[in-house]
Amino acid sequence: MPSVKFLRAPWAEHWVLLLGLAFLASMSTLSCYRIPPFPKDGNVILVTVDTLRADHLGCYGYETIRTPVIDRLATGGVLFRQAYAQSNITIPSHISILTGLYVKDHGVSENARSRLPREIVTLGEVLKVAGFRTVAVTSNSILRPHIISGLERGFDGFYSPSKLERGAEATNRDFFRWLKKNHRHRFFAWVHYFDPHMPYMPPQPYRELYYRDDPRDPRFASMPDLDFPRAWRDPKSPAHRLITWLDGVRDFRYVVSQYDGEISYTDSMIGKLLEQLETLGLAQKTLVIVTADHGESLDEHGIHMRHAGLYEAVIRIPLIFWAPAVLRRPRVVDAVVKSVDIMPTILDILDIPGPGDQMKGRTLLPLMAGGTDDGRRFAHAEHMGRSQVMVRSARWKYIKTLKQTRISDSFVLDEGQRELYDLLNDPEETVNLSAKHLGRVREFEDEITRWRASSQAGLPQQPAQPAATPDDYLKALGYVE
Repeated sequence: MPSVKFLRAPWAEHWVLLLGLAFLASMSTLSCYRIPPFPKDGNVILVTVDTLRADHLGCYGYETIRTPVIDRLATGGVLFRQAYAQSNITIPSHISILTGLYVKDHGVSENARSRLPREIVTLGEVLKVAGFRTVAVTSNSILRPHIISGLERGFDGFYSPSKLERGAEATNRDFFRWLKKNHRHRFFAWVHYFDPHMPYMPPQPYRELYYRDDPRDPRFASMPDLDFPRAWRDPKSPAHRLITWLDGVRDFRYVVSQYDGEISYTDSMIGKLLEQLETLGLAQKTLVIVTADHGESLDEHGIHMRHAGLYEAVIRIPLIFWAPAVLRRPRVVDAVVKSVDIMPTILDILDIPGPGDQMKGRTLLPLMAGGTDDGRRFAHAEHMGRSQVMVRSARWKYIKTLKQTRISDSFVLDEGQRELYDLLNDPEETVNLSAKHLGRVREFEDEITRWRASSQAGLPQQPAQPAATPDDYLKALGYVE
């Protein structure tokens, strides 16, 4: 598949000069927590796995699954136990990862045709200016410049499927082909895998790895009433293919087993990527980050096989940094961190100046080097269409519905609805304490007000996108023209 070529931006040199000083000044206060210098010829691979919830990985305590590759990265690197995405859907979340900006700041809040404002600088642009060869290899049709204009900025090549999605093996083939031609140069690669997304249909042997019964056996009756979007239920809709694999299924354990099978398959493909690095002699001088754009609600809160709402199953994600050359003491970090922290952390590890006035995230390097959390970290997230906002502290989580949110026909959240959960004692978010802890609700309301007003100078808060219609979403996914 041909790549799309992009040229160096004409403003790049003076941009680095102006913003580099601001970035380095902001980093200087953190100099007490350092790691060894990253190799001058070192590389960066950012792996994003679509729809991967943290609590379905072995290294996050899930005993059922086999994810030996990701587990090995975690035990040899730094694992962040409480990492949060900035959106519950793919495009906004990935833009937050690649810019260090919240949805309110970059303005892309839907999985629909969008344009990233030109004044926003991406991670790819920063690293290209710093001399890296850059490539993006994605597995879903909505993550391509045809859908989100500006996503391609900074990438020498951009490889993506022309229709719908592709499996991780095909994604690896494109990346390995590029890598063999470019591995003698310093590079940055963003590799995106889509497999854990609906429909859950892993290849063999992963299809039977966690389930050996007949899921359509009439003796089973654990399948809940599935309240899918209307377009999915319409046999005439192209989106109907998302649920045809469920025809006749009566055992919900089968659904979970197939989701887990997709994760184990993806884990094996990440293993192939690491093998390629070893073969080319790159592993010891490469920084690998593994994360996700969002999770997946399997049946929590009555939301089935969808990433809707801002509950833990959907918004808590894995985040692992692995770099043998510099991260020599494996750690597990319990502090609350965010997707927007990824870009400033990469740049801090590389000791490369970046758009310090733009990025809303904070470098995680002090935590990775053994520092302690200052106790003031919050995670903020917004729902698709910016209809909800979430604030997560070390113990508490607050969700406010800003406009009516229809997750399904049977699950509608009214405007103004407030939810407060004590995650220490109620990790599954079953008891809403908002009426009981009014003082804490007010504290979170104040935090939301402060956060929403925190756009940096020179980068005004972006207006919300018009709400996407079901047809917009299907077009973005490639189901209809």
